[in-house]
Amino acid sequence: MPTVSVIIPYYKGEKFLDAAIRSVLNQTFSDWELIVVDDGSPDNGVGIAEQHAREQPKVTVVRMPNGGVSCARNVGVTHARPGSEYLLFLDQDDELETSALDTMVAGLGAYPEAGAAYFSFTVIDDEGQQLEGPVSAKRCVPTATAPGWRMLPPDLAGTPLVALFTHHDAVPTVTLFRRHLFERTGGWDENFRHAFEDQDMLWQCAVLAPVVYLPVPVARKRDHLSNNVKQSLTPGFRQLANKWWQGKHLTPETRTRVRLAMAQEALVTARLIFHEAGQSFRSKDFSLSGKLVFRAARKLALHVVRILSASRGTQDIPRA
Repeated sequence: MPTVSVIIPYYKGEKFLDAAIRSVLNQTFSDWELIVVDDGSPDNGVGIAEQHAREQPKVTVVRMPNGGVSCARNVGVTHARPGSEYLLFLDQDDELETSALDTMVAGLGAYPEAGAAYFSFTVIDDEGQQLEGPVSAKRCVPTATAPGWRMLPPDLAGTPLVALFTHHDAVPTVTLFRRHLFERTGGWDENFRHAFEDQDMLWQCAVLAPVVYLPVPVARKRDHLSNNVKQSLTPGFRQLANKWWQGKHLTPETRTRVRLAMAQEALVTARLIFHEAGQSFRSKDFSLSGKLVFRAARKLALHVVRILSASRGTQDIPRA
């Protein structure tokens, strides 16, 4: 049985799919399988995947009616061979570094108590040229002293809930999940249609087991105009916040822990924005500074509302 099941959900990405598949084929780590899930894509990407499957028996192609990326990822898991230890969900337009699976398996293996590990990445354009990187995770936690927050050092792997809630850098391409932990979650939430499904998935894991961050670049993540991140994120963010504040899928103890972390996130974010406003003020950009102060005040109000709501145990969705 393979150690790692790599799953690529595919929809309208013919231009980049071949490079994504080849990045798996070229791994120095050889004990893997690749499942490419064609999410009812109208282009010829499935033909590219099927050609690879004919040449490499470790590649499997699954066809399904269009159901969205979360559904495609879940279908991919159901086709993974029993006994694989890890799951990696590679986005169709990203590419793994040649030693990625070696690095990720060894990295997560060094923390047997952890359920998932995420890593750094570089950013490339449509032509594969590097735009930025390596991108390191921003992991902020609150402090009692000024400026009211601090960044966790790279050599500290453990990542608390508040840090995962404040910044989301654990994109699927660079996040390795232990399969037995993933199967204890609800899987990818197929109700998310406006992004944030990856953040939800990570949080599902983080309430069950520790999540660690290792600052080693393992992938090249593509930034182009068709990315979902270019779309409006407001509906997805609101959906995520509502789901996790209500916490209907959580035990009472875990729901309390999550709500306190969400309250801390609002406080940390408010302090970060106040810090940015101060920088804008010192550079005499008073208009931007004023807008940032207003945003920070709203976040601070949200922190207070969340703290009060959490202490009362109310199910109401707090809004600043």
